[in-house]
Amino acid sequence: MIPLADRVSIIIGHAEAFADEAADLRIFELSDRLRLKASRLAIDQELVEAKVTMVRRTRVARIEAIRALRAHNHRFEVELSTRLPAKDAAEFLKTARVSATSLATFRLRRLTLVQEQVLGPIVANLRAALAAVERADEEHLTAVAAEIAASAACNGRAARLRVDLERAKAELLAVLPQGCDAWRRVRRRVVRTRRPDARPSPASTAEGDPVD
Repeated sequence: MIPLADRVSIIIGHAEAFADEAADLRIFELSDRLRLKASRLAIDQELVEAKVTMVRRTRVARIEAIRALRAHNHRFEVELSTRLPAKDAAEFLKTARVSATSLATFRLRRLTLVQEQVLGPIVANLRAALAAVERADEEHLTAVAAEIAASAACNGRAARLRVDLERAKAELLAVLPQGCDAWRRVRRRVVRTRRPDARPSPASTAEGDPVD
C-alpha cells in the first residue's frame, strides 16, 4: 500500500495538473476549485506530518522515562538490602519478571510508613520516576490519537478530491480535441476513486517499542 504522504502528494499533483489544463482552456471556475482543494489537502498533509513527528518525540520521551524508572527500581533494591532486614526486603520482589511500572507500583503500595522513612529520598525518587512514566504514557497516547484523527481527516479529504478529479478528467477530455497533447496528458493521469483508509500509520503503533 502506498504511504499516506505519497498518496496525498500524488492526488495534489493530479489536481494541480488538471487546474493548469483547465486554466489553459479558460475554464477558470474548475481551475480555481481544484487549486483551492489541493491547497486544503496540502495543509491537512502538513498537519499529519506534524502529528507524526509528535508521536515520535513522545515515544522517545516514554522510552527515556521507562529507562529512568528501571534505574530507580534498581537503586531501590540496593538500598533495601542495606537498610531493611532481609525478611522485610524479600517482600519487595527483586527478580519478578514484570514491567518496571508494575514493579514500582507494587513496591510503593507495600511500603509501610516506617519503611518509607528509613528509605527516605529513595522512595521519593521512585515515586517521581513512576509519575514521569505515567505522564509520558499519557502524552504518547494523546499524540497517537491526534495523529490517527488527522490521518483520517486527510484521507477523507483526499478521497473526496479523487471524486472531483475523476469528474474534472471527464470534463477536460470532453472539451479537448481527441488525440492532442493535452488530451493525452489528461487521459494518462490515473485518478480512480478509492475508499478512504483511516487506519493508523506505522508511526502511530507501539509495535517495536521496548517492553517496559
